[in-house]
Amino acid sequence: MCFLCQYALLAYLEWRQARLLLENFNYVYTGRLQQLHKQTGDVIIIGSSRTGHLVPGSGIVSVSTPGSSFLAGLPFVPPALITSNAVVVIEGNNLLRGTDRPAFLNTTETLWYKTGRRFPCFAILSRPTALLVSTVQDARLNRMLKLQESAPPFDVRCQTNLAPHLATSMHPSSWDDIHLLVPAIHALQAQGVTVCIALYPQNVDLESWFPDIFPAIAEIARQTNCTVLDYYHHLDTAQLAFADKVHFVSADARTFRFRNTIARDARALRNSSITDNL
Repeated sequence: MCFLCQYALLAYLEWRQARLLLENFNYVYTGRLQQLHKQTGDVIIIGSSRTGHLVPGSGIVSVSTPGSSFLAGLPFVPPALITSNAVVVIEGNNLLRGTDRPAFLNTTETLWYKTGRRFPCFAILSRPTALLVSTVQDARLNRMLKLQESAPPFDVRCQTNLAPHLATSMHPSSWDDIHLLVPAIHALQAQGVTVCIALYPQNVDLESWFPDIFPAIAEIARQTNCTVLDYYHHLDTAQLAFADKVHFVSADARTFRFRNTIARDARALRNSSITDNL
């Protein structure tokens, strides 16, 4: 009955809405966090629900905490992944959400969540209410996973220090976020991890949501010596597939190309850093 109801709902909705619905259930995001310890890779992308639409694989780990910044996702990264060979890519679009903690993350502190990490049969994505959504989603993604290795990165070079955006008159709350973010980045760098900030393209003016976003990122980059990968200004949204104004379509070759572009640029930063230290 549960499967029939979900199927009827998906059939009723217009396809674009249904596609977004498939990828935005809170239990899907929580379930991915629950199984995060199974992911392996040297590029770790941490961010909001935008990052959740970048499918892990090909040495890329995707950590998504919708409605929050990378500060909420960082504690979920398995310590084994934090090595001198790792590159942590911080999604910049939601960076000024600071310590915002989505309510659904409260479930990660419960006994059944911890039990599901050890015993897959009790995992969130094994629940009857999640099986149809995850099955349909996996069927769509599996068709694309065959393309992920060969999906060529975009021919774009977008490293920038956002120098024109000077941190002169930001709101005090933005400074509060900066004072939280900088020590977290320094802690990663102290472990030999290369850290960079990536600004994703989106079909809505980012400054209309976060007026201080560019000067704040410029200030964070200045204090931490992080490189900013500014795809927001340098990659045309027409080259990407969006489920809405900000979220990518996971099962689309263009999304895999964008994910592989981030990985290529992040690894290049790490390799250049290693060369500079020789």
